[in-house]
Amino acid sequence: MTGMKDFIAQLVRQPSSAMGPEAGLGATPGWDSFAQLNVMMELEKRFGIDITDDSIRRYSTLAHVLELEAERGNGDD
Repeated sequence: MTGMKDFIAQLVRQPSSAMGPEAGLGATPGWDSFAQLNVMMELEKRFGIDITDDSIRRYSTLAHVLELEAERGNGDD
C-alpha cells in the first residue's frame, strides 16, 4: 500500500518531493476541504481514525498525518 505522503501528493496533484511537513489544508495547492475529506476517509480506512471536528483539525497537515502513520504502522494489517 502507498504511504500517506504519496497518497496525499497524488490526491492534491503535487509531486511527492514537493510535499514537506508544512504541507496542509489551505497551505498546499489542491489541498482544499474536499481533499481533506478524502484524507480523513483514508485515515479512517487505514488506521481506524474517527472523523470528528478535532481529528479533521489535527490531521490537516502532512506532519501530523505522518506522525500518525509512524505510530500506527502503514495500515496493511
